Amino acid sequence: MVNTLSESIIISIRGIMSMPRLISGFPISLKDLIDLQQFYTLFSRVDYLTLKKPFPFILAKRKIDKL
Repeated sequence: MVNTLSESIIISIRGIMSMPRLISGFPISLKDLIDLQQFYTLFSRVDYLTLKKPFPFILAKRKIDKL
């Protein structure tokens, strides 16, 4: 249980025989995680998702007469 948004959280993965390993970027404060995940962003906003890089080029389908 987290008492405040400034409290750090830790997420780790542990295998059967190995020591626990932290997931990259953890520990992190809950407030920072909420900001990074855009938890409070409204889904209906135009700028909901800020793209860091453009979508890959998608090839157009071939027309049947060109096959």
